[in-house]
Amino acid sequence: MKYVVLSSLMFVASQAEATEWPALDVPLYQDRTAPEDRVVIISLETYAHLDDVQNASQNAEEWKLYFLETLGVSNSNIKVLKNDSATKDEIVRSVRQAEKRLSEEGRLWIVYIGYGATSFHEGTGLILPFTTEATAKSVYQDGLSLDEIASVSESGHKQTIAIFDCSFDARDR
Repeated sequence: MKYVVLSSLMFVASQAEATEWPALDVPLYQDRTAPEDRVVIISLETYAHLDDVQNASQNAEEWKLYFLETLGVSNSNIKVLKNDSATKDEIVRSVRQAEKRLSEEGRLWIVYIGYGATSFHEGTGLILPFTTEATAKSVYQDGLSLDEIASVSESGHKQTIAIFDCSFDARDR
């Protein structure tokens, strides 16, 4: 029986190697365009008090191109907060503003690229704005919980899609 399973796995692995990867230099096909969508991209490559997050700015640009070229979102419907403009208040304000301007057909996209942490007090994740310091007190005080983001962007008839690309250094327990 072991040999049958092993040979089956080898066959599956050889088939996986033959898979052709899609070209990454052209926009992916999307069966739906989304000109009514609103997007908030938060990119923190540099922080006031934390180490840099390598390539966060490039990642944000790639997301913006995806929304513009693949989903057909208007440039005026995309808000990008980078580095020192990505404060806690500005993140909340931008998400709230995008949500208010959202049409019935549109979706709200929130893309965060930066540091994240786990709140052991609330049992939820945190995203860390520009001014966060490298102390547990600052992380909990300045961090924006996923529950807070959800409450800002909640509206009964609209859809929110949040993508959190977080680095986590596990300095807290």
